[in-house]
Amino acid sequence: MSETPAKLLVVEDSATDAEVLSYYLRKSRRGFEVQLVRDGNAALETLRDESPEQRPKLVLLDLNLPKLGGFEVLRAIKTDPRLSELPVVILTASVLEEDLERANHLQADAYLSKPFDAAGFQEVVETVERLASA
Repeated sequence: MSETPAKLLVVEDSATDAEVLSYYLRKSRRGFEVQLVRDGNAALETLRDESPEQRPKLVLLDLNLPKLGGFEVLRAIKTDPRLSELPVVILTASVLEEDLERANHLQADAYLSKPFDAAGFQEVVETVERLASA
């Protein structure tokens, strides 16, 4: 009997980015189950509505989101006693040092630039595999 794939929550408003990222995560060695939401409010609703057993193992979070931005989502996750241990990986196009510092201050577990090639996607997959195994 094979092991059930770990569930990941991808919070990404770009359909193209979400599709490509989901492809690499599903095809990875771990074969992750990917759940996609398009905005920050939907991310928090999803996390809060699911039982602890049904919650994703990790959140991949874009910073520039409609309705509720990525930093606000990260803050809400890390200050909610039910969610605070959930690993959050920031995956963003931002290369601003202040965004990295703010993400670290808010206790993001990793901060990665959005990949534009296969090697970049492999780095994302490896980071997710490492954090999802913890």
